[in-house]
Amino acid sequence: MQVVAEVHAGDSGVLRVRFASGWRLDVPVDLSGPGWTVGLGGRCFLSSAAGGGVRISAPGRA
Repeated sequence: MQVVAEVHAGDSGVLRVRFASGWRLDVPVDLSGPGWTVGLGGRCFLSSAAGGGVRISAPGRA
């Protein structure tokens, strides 16, 4: 198990996760479809858009 120290979803669609141990996970933009999705407490979801960008899905948000 790893403890997450920091998560950054850039405007470009790149996802970076830094763990307390010093390890990093970098997820690049996928040109053909969503490359990643992160759920925030089951109420809001962030995902990368095909070709770049970040989408936010939340109740009551179009």
